[in-house]
Amino acid sequence: MAYKEQTPAPALANRLKRVLIVDPNPLAVSIMSDLIQQVGSARVFKTDRTDYGLEMAREVNPHLVIIEFAAQQFEGLNFVRTIRRSTMPCRKVPIVVTTAASTRLAIDHARDAGVHEFLAKPFTANDLYRRVEAAVLQDRDWAESPDYVGPDRRRFNSGAYRGRLKREHDQEPPSIQERMGGILNQMKTTIERVESEPATSARELLQLAEQLSAIGLEIHDFSIGQAAFELKTFVLSSVRAGGLTKANMRKHAANLMTAMSAMANVGTSVKNAVSSSSGREKSRSGSMAHSL
Repeated sequence: MAYKEQTPAPALANRLKRVLIVDPNPLAVSIMSDLIQQVGSARVFKTDRTDYGLEMAREVNPHLVIIEFAAQQFEGLNFVRTIRRSTMPCRKVPIVVTTAASTRLAIDHARDAGVHEFLAKPFTANDLYRRVEAAVLQDRDWAESPDYVGPDRRRFNSGAYRGRLKREHDQEPPSIQERMGGILNQMKTTIERVESEPATSARELLQLAEQLSAIGLEIHDFSIGQAAFELKTFVLSSVRAGGLTKANMRKHAANLMTAMSAMANVGTSVKNAVSSSSGREKSRSGSMAHSL
């Protein structure tokens, strides 16, 4: 796509009706607001606080968010992660993060938080329009996992991207043992957040159950599929009964995580490892299954 100096793409006018700018620097907010308002009839909502920004995002459902990376008592990436892992209608909104500290580390952190584009300060009008166009007009696949929610990171700030594969690890898919180890680590992390982030944690645990089920089908191991079903049933039943707790979740998942750890470390089936707990869990999981 060719860009004219200081001229936004006409297609933006149809896609940008509401824009949220969250930045503690009033001069930066003024400049960005003036430039965005040149894009058709976009309404610009502004705040210098991330907590207010979250409230505004929930209320106005913006088509674009531009936010500062970090400043004193200002954590822009926490705002991004909260949006991505929320149930807001705008959780997939294109997000552009701005900062004067455009280091490689900052770019990587922004990408891993779930932003679409990265804009270094100071910037020209053309710089801003190019990043906004890339964020809004270039459709990207969406990814959700316990450790990442956001647009496909392989396309991040990648105007020169032309191939299907970009990351080194894409060349070799992870083994069953590596996948099981990843699910185990994610499960441990998620269980620690079930009380502070109940909705997000429940969704993540259900996703992990689906990943376990897929592994069971792939290697024709019924015990893995059964363990995945019991995990899903327990999560759904607990949510309906009032919510998950760390204590109950740890107790339910203890034998499963031991089995997963064994498989991740030595590549053995979980059949023998979970068999000792199947009798204890059978009647409880059966009653929960009937409650669905």
